[in-house]
Amino acid sequence: IYNSYIKQWYQRRVRGLPGLGFTATPTVPGVSPTVIAAIYSTLMQRLGYTKYVVHGGDWGSIIGQLLTAMYPEQVIGLHITMNRFSTGARAILQTAIGTVLPGLVYKSKKEEAFMHPIGGLSTRMYKQMAYFHAQSVMGDSIGYGMTDSPTGLIGWIGTCFSLASSSRDPECTVERLLE
Repeated sequence: IYNSYIKQWYQRRVRGLPGLGFTATPTVPGVSPTVIAAIYSTLMQRLGYTKYVVHGGDWGSIIGQLLTAMYPEQVIGLHITMNRFSTGARAILQTAIGTVLPGLVYKSKKEEAFMHPIGGLSTRMYKQMAYFHAQSVMGDSIGYGMTDSPTGLIGWIGTCFSLASSSRDPECTVERLLE
């Protein structure tokens, strides 16, 4: 990639997550996001990169943030598409309950507005996170279906696309999705 502003070339290395897409499924238990971050650091060192920029989306966002926290001397920039907040059990439970029944969790409307600034969107997202659960518990099944069948792939992409856009949007059509 050439940056014409500073007249410098960049190389891009794209690595898939273990077990997703065309990558092999780990053969040992315990390959967590933290372990994957360590693997990626080792990979970049073996490729000869001492400093690099990380990009991640979905699970890659979590791994990218871990990579940046664990190896700050290597990662000089981070671009993510999903911000990760606290993942402790208490924080997750408080967020879930506060999304549906805010009166049980927050002391005031001001605190509720601070924690859920986009109101109903939080509730909608919470209720429509089934895709996240499906990917978590049966990722291989979904992966094989999408790899083996163009119909399976367009069905999954269509579902995720429709959840992320307004069903009342006249521009949200199959033809637009296929563009």
